[in-house]
Amino acid sequence: MKKILLTSALFLLNLGASFAQIEPISKWISIKKGEEDAVSQQVYDYLTNTMGLTYDESNDIYSGVMKDMDFTRVGNKKCVSSFDYKVRAVATQGKLTLTYLLCGINSQLTICDRSQKEEEGSLPVESIPGFMITKFTKAVDNVTNCLSGFIRNGVRKKPECSKEPYWTSLTYIVEPSAVSYFTVLTSKKGLKKELIYKIFENYFTYAYRSGKAVIENKSVEDYTIVAKGVFSNIHKYVGGCTETYDVPHVVTIQCRDGRMRVTITVSDYDIYRQGNAYVSSKRFTRNIAAYEPFGEMKDKEMVECLEKVELNIVSTFMDMQNALDEGNNALENIDDW
Repeated sequence: MKKILLTSALFLLNLGASFAQIEPISKWISIKKGEEDAVSQQVYDYLTNTMGLTYDESNDIYSGVMKDMDFTRVGNKKCVSSFDYKVRAVATQGKLTLTYLLCGINSQLTICDRSQKEEEGSLPVESIPGFMITKFTKAVDNVTNCLSGFIRNGVRKKPECSKEPYWTSLTYIVEPSAVSYFTVLTSKKGLKKELIYKIFENYFTYAYRSGKAVIENKSVEDYTIVAKGVFSNIHKYVGGCTETYDVPHVVTIQCRDGRMRVTITVSDYDIYRQGNAYVSSKRFTRNIAAYEPFGEMKDKEMVECLEKVELNIVSTFMDMQNALDEGNNALENIDDW
């Protein structure tokens, strides 16, 4: 009964609509020969992470929903519709072929009176109005253009010197799911480890550049401090949708007489995608060790974000060296405000 109510209401709201047979829509994107596997990975990454589609490996098909694609209001009746659709992507012989199929429409009818009655249901494929198919076709063009830009900017050949970061001479260790950068800082004044420990206890509270550092663990016996921080809004991607990147990290300090070892460990990029008419808002992570130059996956946004991460790490090491050089002054100036 609910489905009949909604379907009838939708037809009332769209009087005079013509109907058309649903046919698959095919689009293609030119790619470089030899990069088919890399492009397939980029398509998977974009459709699942950016657009929120579900991948069925057994059938090699992506399924998803385009939300709020049609809004109609007549009198006190309001109808909002979303599109159920599927995508198949095949990369071969220098061409990526995308086949889209509109599978149905999910709609919500609201009677805008004191009752605020809502009904939900779906239209079968054979009952979809022609103007809805036109909207779906335009949405497909938009998705294809966004995906084309993502592939064009994202597919990147792995550099010959992939064992080293592109932009710094930082020393690092690649772990299974993280990358740790480290350095040894020397005290020009030859400070004792007890004082170095005290300086950096206060450093994380008052001076750490992320502004969100929290000491997780500290040991007076070992003169070790472990803190967690976040490099906030370190990178922003603007394309078919907007994504902002935060980078949580762990800082470990081991104090010795006259020197200290600093390790900054990064495991994931924390990404927030701002939704639009075609994709929903979503927060997700990507592992730093999976992308080049550390891993095999290629993504231009990950490369640019890594550059900014490493620049922040270099700046952090410099800030810590300054705090170490100031010695006792670093403690004396804490309350000088």
